[in-house]
Amino acid sequence: MVEIERLKRMPEFQAMEERELKELIAAMQELVHSYTNNNFQNRQKRITAKSENGKIIGFCQFFDEGDIIQISESINNGLYTIVEVTDRTITLDRALYEAPYNLLTKI
Repeated sequence: MVEIERLKRMPEFQAMEERELKELIAAMQELVHSYTNNNFQNRQKRITAKSENGKIIGFCQFFDEGDIIQISESINNGLYTIVEVTDRTITLDRALYEAPYNLLTKI
């Protein structure tokens, strides 16, 4: 999708705060995925991991900061943006419920 900085340069979005733009982008992504019946998953780049203390406990060499991932087969189903990746955890743009199993797939 489009980057926030690019939207901020467009006159119609300059009055919006970054949080609002992020919500707008997320809503548009879900709309496109639903309308096209295509979630654009890269199934070659996925892991299963538990969520604990609001984070994913696990690592995937293919996941980088700023990537969009989809969580499925979990109470945490949805689209998320990766905020931070360490060798043990993945922090997303929203907190997660604790779950023993999350399927994370890069979009």
